[in-house]
Amino acid sequence: GDAGDALKKSLAPKANVKRIPLALPPSCLMPHNFVGELLLHSDDDLAMCASRVVQQLTAQYPARRKDLLACFAKLLSTALRQPGGANMELRSQHHQPALEAMEAQLHTVVVHVTQLLTAWADALPNEPLELPEPFAREMAGSQVVRIEPELIEIDAAALALLGHPAAPLRTSALKLMSATRSLFYARKAAYDRTVSDRL
Repeated sequence: GDAGDALKKSLAPKANVKRIPLALPPSCLMPHNFVGELLLHSDDDLAMCASRVVQQLTAQYPARRKDLLACFAKLLSTALRQPGGANMELRSQHHQPALEAMEAQLHTVVVHVTQLLTAWADALPNEPLELPEPFAREMAGSQVVRIEPELIEIDAAALALLGHPAAPLRTSALKLMSATRSLFYARKAAYDRTVSDRL
């Protein structure tokens, strides 16, 4: 796919990793062709490269964070429905190695979603915030911190993972829930600050 081709080119010896996000086609931040799916690739170099790209996009391209949020919500929900997820219908000891591999993939996704939310929250105090509506309407009483459905979906996934039989996933789920909460309050503080500065 576009994401795989772009990242494979980045593995060339003289590649400048910092330029990778700029080279990615727009479709790589859509759920059906998400570059983050390569985090689960069997090629460790490709997976590590995908991890760097996702982290760079989060830190250096604030406008892409909502795209990342939507893609990761879809990826996390899909992983939960797999046999290694918290919503699986069957867990057999005969399939234990495969289940452990899928649990490891799920853990990778959870860790990267947590990193996205944490980095987003940490960056907000130093970034300008665009008000989603005309300022007059904000002052007319429509002030509210808007929560994307994907963020609610991620929080629900974390809640589901609290019942997972694997302790590391339960621990990661707690961290994810904490990151979701932190992002909400960081966005609220940024919103309140922006409105106050406009008064």
